[in-house]
Amino acid sequence: KEILGLYLSESEDANFWLSVLTDPDNPGVEDILIAAVHGLSGFPEAVHSIF
Repeated sequence: KEILGLYLSESEDANFWLSVLTDPDNPGVEDILIAAVHGLSGFPEAVHSIF
């Protein structure tokens, strides 16, 4: 198990999650089978826009 990153933001909107998912320091993710998105505002939109 590894920590992929640590991100701080004043809001959890889709733009924040999009920047996390497209962070160039975290290459290699090709697809997401299951994403737990309960309570994460903007995360479902970011996942759908990339994958």
